[in-house]
Amino acid sequence: MTALTIRDVPEETIEQLKIRAVVAKKSLQAYALDVLQRQLWEERAHEDMTRLRTEDLSGEPDAWGYDEGGQPVDLRSRRDSR
Repeated sequence: MTALTIRDVPEETIEQLKIRAVVAKKSLQAYALDVLQRQLWEERAHEDMTRLRTEDLSGEPDAWGYDEGGQPVDLRSRRDSR
């Protein structure tokens, strides 16, 4: 794993991060890593939501359905076995 150093961080920012890390019961390093990873995840999720907003699946066959007892079934396996 690679180490990351961030320079010239304002003292107020460090203090706020330290407080949040304590509340989260994590070290400052672990909390900062979580913040960075969350940022990347949120950006990817936003990109995916934007892409999916315009995706039209109305022409695709349903992949899931229900059996006589109301239990979900994978219709794809039924199509393959025909």
